[in-house]
Amino acid sequence: MKKRIILIQPGVSQSFGCKYLPISLMPIAGYLQKKGFNVEIFDARHESYEKLNLNNVLFVGLTVLTGSQIKHALEIAEYIRGKEPKIPLVWGGIHPSLLPEQTAQNALVDVVVKGEGEITAYELAKAFLKQSSLNKIKGIVYKKNNEIIKTPDRPFMNLNDIPPYPYKLLNKSYYEAETIGLQTSRGCPGHCTYCFNMAYNKRFWRCKKAEAVLDEMKIAKTFWEKNFFAICDDNFFVDQNRVQKVAEGIIERKLNINWSGMCRADYINRWSDDFIKLLKKSGLKNLGIGGESGSKRILEYIQKGVKPEDTLSAVKKCEAHGIRPIVSFMCGFPGETKEDVKKTISLIDACMKSSRLFETNGIFLFTPYPGTPMFEDAVNLGFKEPKSMEEWGDKYFGDQAYIPWYSKKYRKYLQSVSTMGWLLFTKPNCQLEWKLAYFLKFILRALLFIDVRLRWKFKFFVFPIELRAYENYMRRYR
Repeated sequence: MKKRIILIQPGVSQSFGCKYLPISLMPIAGYLQKKGFNVEIFDARHESYEKLNLNNVLFVGLTVLTGSQIKHALEIAEYIRGKEPKIPLVWGGIHPSLLPEQTAQNALVDVVVKGEGEITAYELAKAFLKQSSLNKIKGIVYKKNNEIIKTPDRPFMNLNDIPPYPYKLLNKSYYEAETIGLQTSRGCPGHCTYCFNMAYNKRFWRCKKAEAVLDEMKIAKTFWEKNFFAICDDNFFVDQNRVQKVAEGIIERKLNINWSGMCRADYINRWSDDFIKLLKKSGLKNLGIGGESGSKRILEYIQKGVKPEDTLSAVKKCEAHGIRPIVSFMCGFPGETKEDVKKTISLIDACMKSSRLFETNGIFLFTPYPGTPMFEDAVNLGFKEPKSMEEWGDKYFGDQAYIPWYSKKYRKYLQSVSTMGWLLFTKPNCQLEWKLAYFLKFILRALLFIDVRLRWKFKFFVFPIELRAYENYMRRYR
């Protein structure tokens, strides 16, 4: 019997929000299958890890982001180690790639995969099967005789070598009812000094050919029987010629889909009306845009390469063509002042007045990522860098502990701004479940939506008692 490879998506079940596909594991699973290995995907967001079948396992792979996801992954790894201590535990994803040596120091980590995992996972599988040395495998950090060994980095792969996602490995009932996630490229050529891409992808953008993207869209639509694609690329629109081929192909193949993607404001402002009309005709509904700040000073500091007026202009252009601009913002940058935050709030107001379609998906608190230029700024201003995986696992996205250079009172102000920015365009989930707890949360969220709109209108960010009560309630029933 072939040995099994189990790839695990850690995390906890969410009461609200989209049920995303385990995008980071799908291409690795497909590549391993292509090479003849028996692969399984276990999504611990939907199943208890105590249900894991650990018989005849070659290795277990875990993928993690920086933050609380680490804590859950460590629980899973501890459970596996307790049941089957000889199974190699291989860790990958953004956090282990940014801090490979620190990650490898943990007793529940046998191998760390740095960066892209497809080829590395394949070479590890062959080595584990033959029980051979790992020292020739590029892109890993591992332990041998209590010594941490680091091999040379692996060059970026040709994404066209990755087969279509192996959807049959997933339980269809677990995932978002209307949206299909798809990755067609990796990386971003931007210089943003806060972004993990600077360290993780080295500003190197690479992509799948347009024909491969179209083929995958057809396969996914047939399997999921849905027609909305959320393209999960960091920046889908880097190569306009490729995007044009994809849009034309969607129309020519009569795929009849709708889709969304991430883009920069300055790209949108350079597009011709004919190009945007083509995107609209192909089914483009939403454009995710990184606005980040309404302060020109802060935008220069983070090297965003755009001005506040670029974001507003892009929003207006989207509105003119019936495409929804969904703009994300941030606050709490090192050196940011309250006046800078007010400029961000004013920019959001201007966007709301200029576009009936405009939304913001949040004003996120700054999170310092290891390996980025801004991480050093955060450390110099008092951020205490966690010294272990466990310490990183105690953090969470939007944690006020990431911005210790502000007073406690001001951090609470920023938290209120951030929470209201997230809830400003949030609507109650229409897919009700006939459970008392779910119904109560539905009603509370509907009331909170009205409350946040009023707070935003009058710029009343203090005493957010109802927001805290809502957050506590959500944690209780999570």
